[in-house]
Amino acid sequence: MKTTLLVWLLMAMTQLSFAQKQTQIIKGKVIDKITKQPLVGALIFVEETSPIISTTSDGEGYFQLNNIPVGRQTIKAQKSEYTTFYTDNLLVRSAKEPYLEIALRKEITSTDKNQLPSDFRENLPLNDLSIVSTRSFSVEETQRYPGSINDPGRMAISFPGMQIYQDSENELFIRGASGTGTLFRIEGLDIPTVSHFNQPLKTGGGISLLNTMLLSNFDISTSAFAAEYGNAFSGVMDINFRKGNLYNREYRAQVGLLGIDFAAEGPFKQGKSSYLFNYRYSTLGILNAFGLYVVRDNVANSFQDLSFNLNFELPNNKSTITVFGLGGWGTEKWLVKDSSEWINSLDYEGIDYETIVATSGITFTHLLDEQSYLKVVGGASLNRIKYNRGNALANIDRVETNQYQNIRATLHAMYSRKFSDHVYLKTGLIGNGLFYDLLNENYNDGTAQLQTDLEAKGMSFYMQAYAQGSFRIGRRLTINAGGHALYLPLNNTYSLEPRFSLSYRIAKKTRLNIGYGLHGQILPIGTYLIQQKGTDGQWIQPNLDLKIPQAHHAVLSFRQLIGQDITLQAEFWYQHMTKVPVSVDSSNSFWYYNSRQNYGSQALVSEGIGRNYGVDLLFEKSFRKGYLITVSGSLFRSLYTGLDGVERRTNMDNIFSSSLMGVKEFYFKKGGILQLGLRGLMNGGTRYTPADMAASTAANQLILDETRPYEAGQLDEKRPFYYRLDARIAFRKDHRKFSYVISLDAQNVTNNTTNVFQQLYNIQTKQPEFRYHSGILPAISFEINF
Repeated sequence: MKTTLLVWLLMAMTQLSFAQKQTQIIKGKVIDKITKQPLVGALIFVEETSPIISTTSDGEGYFQLNNIPVGRQTIKAQKSEYTTFYTDNLLVRSAKEPYLEIALRKEITSTDKNQLPSDFRENLPLNDLSIVSTRSFSVEETQRYPGSINDPGRMAISFPGMQIYQDSENELFIRGASGTGTLFRIEGLDIPTVSHFNQPLKTGGGISLLNTMLLSNFDISTSAFAAEYGNAFSGVMDINFRKGNLYNREYRAQVGLLGIDFAAEGPFKQGKSSYLFNYRYSTLGILNAFGLYVVRDNVANSFQDLSFNLNFELPNNKSTITVFGLGGWGTEKWLVKDSSEWINSLDYEGIDYETIVATSGITFTHLLDEQSYLKVVGGASLNRIKYNRGNALANIDRVETNQYQNIRATLHAMYSRKFSDHVYLKTGLIGNGLFYDLLNENYNDGTAQLQTDLEAKGMSFYMQAYAQGSFRIGRRLTINAGGHALYLPLNNTYSLEPRFSLSYRIAKKTRLNIGYGLHGQILPIGTYLIQQKGTDGQWIQPNLDLKIPQAHHAVLSFRQLIGQDITLQAEFWYQHMTKVPVSVDSSNSFWYYNSRQNYGSQALVSEGIGRNYGVDLLFEKSFRKGYLITVSGSLFRSLYTGLDGVERRTNMDNIFSSSLMGVKEFYFKKGGILQLGLRGLMNGGTRYTPADMAASTAANQLILDETRPYEAGQLDEKRPFYYRLDARIAFRKDHRKFSYVISLDAQNVTNNTTNVFQQLYNIQTKQPEFRYHSGILPAISFEINF
C-alpha cells in the first residue's frame, strides 16, 4: 500500500502542464512600525524583474503591484529616512492574491561609517521590544520544514533550545523548562492552549488548532521576554491572524491523512473589510469508522475545528476592529483488547478522553495622533477536559475520573507612544477572570472506592500591568528597560518582575545582545484548590497559600551575519527558579514541573529551587536561491532541589539536542515547483524513573522507585540516543484559475523504533519494558486553491 501511494504521488507530481506564464497582483499597505501610521510615497518594487515593476503607496499607505510573475519573488520597500523592507522568496500563486502589510522603522541618522547599511537583510523579531532570544517565523516556514505537518510547534524544534516531549505531540519544552510555562498569545489575547488533547499541566497535544490558512508571521521567544509578556517562564509564542482578501473571493480545499479542510476569504466591503475562515474535520474519524486506526491498533481518534478572522476598517481611517476565534472538539478512546492479548497497560486499560477548546475575541485599534495609538482586546477562552480511565485487569471500571472546565475572560488595554526617533514607550493593563468547575477522583485501593482529591466550583481573577521603554542611542545601541507585575487575589500573592535587554552592533554584521528578566507564572487554578482530610477529619486545602513560582533569566547572545543569507549565532543562558512547589515531605522527591497530567493530589510547599543552563548554537543559511540549510545544537542541564537539599535531574535533563535540516526547490521551465527536504533530529533521549522491582512484582503493575527520580535514560543505560529523520516532498503547480499542491510530509521516515518514550510493566514476563516513540507518520495531502 505504501509503495502504491508513493508511485501515485510521483506520477501526479510529474504531470507538468504547458500553460502560458501566469501573473498575479500584489496589494498591501505600508505603515510606520512604531506608530502604526500609514506611510505615503513609499517606493515598492519587485527585484530582478525586467523591466522593474514598481509603484508607490498612496495617501492612506495602500499600494498595488500589477503583472507579477507567478513563482518566487523578492519585494522591496523603501522610503527616505526609513529602513528598507524585504520579503525574500515570497511565493506568488495564480489563485491567491498576496496582501502585504509592510512595517518600516525610522532610521537613526549617523555619520558612523561602520553603521549597518539600510538595505541589509536581517531576520529580526516582529516585536521591536523582543531583541533577545526571539526569532520570527513565516507561515511558509511552517509548511516548508520537513516533519512540521503545518504545526508551528513541530516546526520550531528545528532550532536550538526547543524540543518536543513526545513524537506524537507538539508541546514545546524550551531550554529544559516545562511546557506548562509557555505563553500563547493570539492578537493580544492570552489563551491556555493552541492544541487538541491538552491536559491541565500539558499545554500541547497531538493536533494543533492553528491553521496555517489564517496565520500571519509570528514570534517565538525562549528567554528574557519583553515586559508585555507575563504569566510565563518557559517561552512565548506571539501569534497574529492575517486579513482576508479585501478585494476578491478566494477558496481553498485540502484532503489529507489528518483532515479535510475548507477555507474561504473575501471582502465584505472592497478595500475596507474582509472575512477569513477555515473548517477542518478529522480524516482519522472517517478511517476509524472503517476499522482503520493510525495512532495504535486499539486507539480511535476524531476531531474537528473552526477558526476565523473578520477585519473592519472604520470610515475615519484611524480605527480598526477585528473579530477572531478558534475552537476545536476532539475525542480519543482506548479500546480494551481481548484478554488473550494482554501484555501491558496499553492493552487492558480503557480510556474515554474528550477535549473542547474555544477562544474568541475582539480587538479595537485606534490611532490617537501621529505618535501614539491605543489597542484594546477583549475575549474569552474555554478549556473543557473529560477523562475516564478503567482497568480491565483489576476489574475496575473507573480508576480515575477527571472533569475540568475552565473559562477565562480577559481584557487587555495597551498604549504605545513614540516620543522621538530615539525613544518610545509601550504600557498596558490585563485583567483576567477565571470561572472553574473541577472534579478529580482516583481509586483508593484501601477503601476500594473512588476518592475525591479535587471538587471545586467558583471564580477568581488575576491582574497584570507592564511598562517598557525602548531607547536607541545612535544606530549601534538599543536598550529596552521595563517591568511586569502579576497579582493573584486568591491568596494575595504577587510577582514584581524587572526586565532589561541590550543590543549593540559591534560591526556592520556583528551584533551582541544581553538580556535579563524575572518571570513569574500563576499555578493552574486546580493546584491551589486540592483538598485533603486533616488530622481532625475535616477537609482542608493545603495548597491554597502557594506562592507564584519565579524564574530569573540571563542571556548573552552573539550574532554574526555572513553575506546576505547566512547567520551564525551563539547564546549562553542561565535560568534560576525559586518558589517552585515541592512535597511537604522532605523524603519525597516530587517536583511540580515534572508532572504533565492533573493538578496533583498531595500537599505542597513553595520551597523548591531549580536551575537550567546551557549554550545554543545555530548556523542558518536562510531560504534564498532555492535552498536552505540549518544546523543547530544545544548543550544544557536541567536540575532541581527539594526540601532535602539534594539536587536532582528533571525529566528534560537529556544533556543535548541537535538538528540538521536542508530544503531544496526545483523550478520547471514550463511551470511547477518541486520541493524536497530532510531533517534529522538527535538528543540525549527520554529520562525516566527506574522501577521498584519488588513492589512491581507484588502489585503486578509498574511501581516506580521514587527515591531515584529520573535517574535513568537512554544514554545512562548505554542505549542508542534519540534520533529521527523527517522528510518532505511536495509539488506545486499554478494554472490560470487555480493552483494545487501535492505533498508527503513524513515524520520518522526510517521508522526508527528504538527511541524510548516510557516504561510499562509486562504482565506475562513480570518485567518492566519500554514503550517507544511513534514510528513513521506519512502525512499525505492534496490542496487546491481557486
